[in-house]
Amino acid sequence: MKQRLLTVLGIGLPAAAVAAVQLVPTAELASLSDRIGQSWDYATFGSFNPVWFAKLWLPALVGDPRTGTAWIQLGSVYGYVGGLTAVLALVGWPSDRTGKFLASAALISAVLAMGKFTPVFAAVYFAFPGMSFFRVPSHFLLITGFSLSLLAGRTLELRSIRLRALPVVIILTLTAAGAVLFIWPSQAESLIRTAARMLGERGAAKLEFLGRSGIRSVLTDVSANALASSAIIVLAILFIKRLDRRIAVTAVSLLLFAELYVYAGRSLISAPATRVTGIRGSSEGTSAAGLPDSENKGRLFVDPRVFPNPAAGVFGIPDALAEFAWQTEIMRPNTSVLNGYHTVGGYAALPLSSYSAFLRNSGLDGGTKPIRSSALTLAGVSRAIVPAGTEIEGFTAVKTTGSYRVLVSRNPSGRFWLFRSGEIGSAGITGILTGSGFAAATVSTGSAALLVYTDTYAPGWRVKVDGHDQPVLRFGPFKAVSVAGGSHTVRFTYDPISFRAGLIITGAGIAFTAGILIRPLLSFLSRGKRIRRKPDKVIRDRRR
Repeated sequence: MKQRLLTVLGIGLPAAAVAAVQLVPTAELASLSDRIGQSWDYATFGSFNPVWFAKLWLPALVGDPRTGTAWIQLGSVYGYVGGLTAVLALVGWPSDRTGKFLASAALISAVLAMGKFTPVFAAVYFAFPGMSFFRVPSHFLLITGFSLSLLAGRTLELRSIRLRALPVVIILTLTAAGAVLFIWPSQAESLIRTAARMLGERGAAKLEFLGRSGIRSVLTDVSANALASSAIIVLAILFIKRLDRRIAVTAVSLLLFAELYVYAGRSLISAPATRVTGIRGSSEGTSAAGLPDSENKGRLFVDPRVFPNPAAGVFGIPDALAEFAWQTEIMRPNTSVLNGYHTVGGYAALPLSSYSAFLRNSGLDGGTKPIRSSALTLAGVSRAIVPAGTEIEGFTAVKTTGSYRVLVSRNPSGRFWLFRSGEIGSAGITGILTGSGFAAATVSTGSAALLVYTDTYAPGWRVKVDGHDQPVLRFGPFKAVSVAGGSHTVRFTYDPISFRAGLIITGAGIAFTAGILIRPLLSFLSRGKRIRRKPDKVIRDRRR
């Protein structure tokens, strides 16, 4: 046991050290975010219902988002590797240490993916505080799929493969299910309706959403999925048993990719790139037109209360194109990024607590508080999309529809603005450049002022005025710097200590790992030289 623990530490610590350049800054950002320490309900959002493990064998069960029959929420199938991959993993169920490790990883991650549906996740959640940093337990299925894929690959490397009982049962079950759905679709539909009634109103609503044609379409897809997967598995076994090993591995690999190509795509909500480009082209000017053309054009605010999508179905998103068209029309923050607009609010993987508090206190989070016009000015908002009937002081409506209004600030402050004598203005600010981790501007002011950059204050930011370091000041949730009267060049840069510390640790981890690997590598190379020299020695001996 002690030896195993040392082995795990010997592998885990160098791996963590190599990844430190990402882990250390992420840990710092997480500590400043409001995503950590959330409730149990928040952490278990997206738990994988055990019933839906069937989706990993028959992804057609979720319907097809491309044909409007997706009836399970989002239609997502995390962890899908294909029926053939799963069977190969079971056929070559491991007996060595590496195989047992992969099998354990697959089983443990599958259990954790169930989240609130299993007491195991609760035990892990409360035993390890770091678990509160994450949500959507179903993402653990990515580890499950990865582990099963490696196990399947190991099976193909075996010199002899024994056909166990479990794969035979799986083949027979898939074949029987596909045949029943194909031969007796009406009886299968009746069975589904009976099961749905047992689920109460939710089940009935789902059936109503699909309709009879939708149900028949899903049943046909599931039948084809079951029969195709069964046939692929049978073919793979025949290839392995009958063909030369190298040819068999190639043929089975092609079958694996064929199955994934056919069925993995339907588990994603996707849309053709040409259609998306067309939607953007037709909607881009609808709400975004009118943003100031100057380089200091300011930010866009979209009230979350206009987010509800009138084109969405009862369950999931049956019409991905209609959803995207609506989001593009209202410039929802996740789509406005595509057009290069800076937004207030929106989405972020780890929003900072100070920024979230600012949104809540200013009525910018879509809650019940009224929107404070001063907060919009402070955030540099020059354009806002708000629910119909909303009035904001200092803003003028330029477009009104039945569900939202587009408002433009009469005195936009922009991404950079000056605060002097209690007044806000962007006059005298030119040469603005913004990018990943930096922002710069040229400022001309007749008296001392604060230059405010409407980006969230966080440790690690530095600022130089005319090439000289100055302290970064906090102005509300944003950052600022004091400038004297005259013309100045100001540059903000993001250079956190956590990144530099992580970089040093990563460098040390790489050096340590290289030191461990170099000795076996040199030994291998020297052995190769000895093998190459041996025939020459034999020839010389014979000549003597």
